[in-house]
Amino acid sequence: MRSSSPWPPTLTTEGGPLYQQIVAALDAATRDGSLRAGDRLPPQLPLAEALGVDLTTVTRAYAEARRRGLIDAVTGRGSFIAPRPEPAGPALDLSMNIPPAPRGVRLSETIARGVAEIAARASMDALMSYHPGAGASADRA
Repeated sequence: MRSSSPWPPTLTTEGGPLYQQIVAALDAATRDGSLRAGDRLPPQLPLAEALGVDLTTVTRAYAEARRRGLIDAVTGRGSFIAPRPEPAGPALDLSMNIPPAPRGVRLSETIARGVAEIAARASMDALMSYHPGAGASADRA
């Protein structure tokens, strides 16, 4: 854990709601490296005084930053920059359920051999026609 950072941001009247400006400044500071995972943030009351805003503005900003995963807060210890999640690997295409081919097996040859064995033991006409369903005749009726 590093010591307190020189952060806080400068807020403007044109930048939208003040609490959102604080959250945006936290996000920007973590992206540009001026705040890093583990950096302690100023307590809410001193930050509110330094920014010239109400305590509820900072409380709301910290709550939103926690919701977005930007900071972690521990009661009695303070608020800290949260580690950024590792980027995910490439997306998996699950639109088709196709299992990988088994290793050491020539799948097309194995299938061809299996179909040939079935065709040699039975009539293809019988195999390709509909069959009555399972169960007793009364149940099927």
